Amino acid sequence: MNFGHEEWAVISCIDPDAYTASEYNTYGTENDTIDMTLWSEVMFILMAGTLGSSATLNMDIESGSANGTFGNTVKSITQLTQAGSDSDKQVVVCVKSEELTAGDRYLNAEVTLGTATSDFGLLVLGRARHKPASGSDLASVDEIVA
Repeated sequence: MNFGHEEWAVISCIDPDAYTASEYNTYGTENDTIDMTLWSEVMFILMAGTLGSSATLNMDIESGSANGTFGNTVKSITQLTQAGSDSDKQVVVCVKSEELTAGDRYLNAEVTLGTATSDFGLLVLGRARHKPASGSDLASVDEIVA
């Protein structure tokens, strides 16, 4: 039986922090390219902290045939809102490689925070086609305890 870190790697993230209303992407951050030729499945875990007054939090998973060019929405979450008591909630989105638009290879998570400064973070895990997955972890992964 394999340990989880042999199957899944930390492949991208948006570090948890207090963010101002804006759009945030996994693409463009250091070493966070999500190339689906390496992964059979990717899991996005959006963690909303305290949402500011009237805040909204959205996430679209986009695919594209060229790294940095994303035009096809693969999946979207139901909007989280401060008014809807969505502070301190999590949303999990799973994408399998066969769900991408034909010819697409890359994924990006586009997180849009509206109205008010709020806390959130995003962790992206990939199920490796080739084991062990931990060899593909982000450089920011400090320790694996198995």
